[in-house]
Amino acid sequence: MSATHGKTGYFPQGLSEYGGLRHMILAYSGKPKDWSPEDFRFSVMHLNQGGEPDDWFFDSFLFMASALRSGNSFYPGENLGTTRSSEGDYFIVPTSNPARKDDWAWLLDNYFGEDTMRGGLDRYVEEAEAKLGPSGRKVNVVITIPYPCHNQACFGKLSEEGKRLNFSILKQDLVAATQQRLDAVEWFVEQALEKVTARHYQHVNFLGFYWYYETLHRSFDVDDHWLLKELSKFVRAKGTKLFWVPFFSTYNIHQLGNYQNYYFDCAFLQPNHLFYKALPNSVAEAAEAARENYAGIEMEFDKSIEDAMYRSRFRDYLNGGVEFGFMKEAACAWYDGGKGPQWLYEHADPELRGLYEDIYRFVKGTYRGK
Repeated sequence: MSATHGKTGYFPQGLSEYGGLRHMILAYSGKPKDWSPEDFRFSVMHLNQGGEPDDWFFDSFLFMASALRSGNSFYPGENLGTTRSSEGDYFIVPTSNPARKDDWAWLLDNYFGEDTMRGGLDRYVEEAEAKLGPSGRKVNVVITIPYPCHNQACFGKLSEEGKRLNFSILKQDLVAATQQRLDAVEWFVEQALEKVTARHYQHVNFLGFYWYYETLHRSFDVDDHWLLKELSKFVRAKGTKLFWVPFFSTYNIHQLGNYQNYYFDCAFLQPNHLFYKALPNSVAEAAEAARENYAGIEMEFDKSIEDAMYRSRFRDYLNGGVEFGFMKEAACAWYDGGKGPQWLYEHADPELRGLYEDIYRFVKGTYRGK
């Protein structure tokens, strides 16, 4: 694949077919229960010093798969080391306890729970609309599809009459395993859309689905490429979109080339500048790669920015948005470690509290750099 055969320039802000998406924040539950309604207040609205809303903030929300009471995992891998990837002792292997069908069903209920969508997100958009106007305001929502792990040999039945799905090549070939993985994710998509239709949200525009894994695998025992080609057709036929946020690597940048014709409708490239000490110029490099491949940019921060070095690295993202144009030109996804805007807003350190305002200015396109 080559970007020269696809669209170039950043994936733009404000496209009507994407609900005007400009800045999409990743929403984590943080624990195996429904999101607290308060999780959304600090992201839907910008709050002044007195805690009152004075403007809108993020226009889009990506719901991330949460932890499970069962102890199973939605993510394809687990780190057996003691540090994250940039710090030396990092050793990732396929997850030993991949989620099953009951876990996927629980996650759907969690996404669309009373405290999550209606009592949380929908409620705070309604509150902000009453104070800020105009009427009819909606925010976009994307939900994560759990990764169908290729070592899950006993996923479960999608219906009472159905067979037990096996995502592995245990006693079958790769074609059969991949078809069953596709059957499961298509079931998940259909179940989610049924819940969206049944709940009649007033302030939620359901945009579609996010592919959880941050790269694409194809080998003798897994074929994400064929699965995603078929899934993208299925999702689009339902009138929704498929999103991806790949990590920064030569391989993933290659996969971005002409990605809309193969896998995804919208992709955001992670610079990973916050996490990888060996990538000192990755904001600039990610910006260039995103421009060449019609991708947006992921902004990244978490509580590590209490350390001055990591805080400086996050500042590089903000300043890079001005220098490389993606603040105003590119749709942005925001990784915040979970409840990031609330954490910054309530922080006792004036410098960190000030980052809440800088992020707000960035989202509004008025940040000037520091």
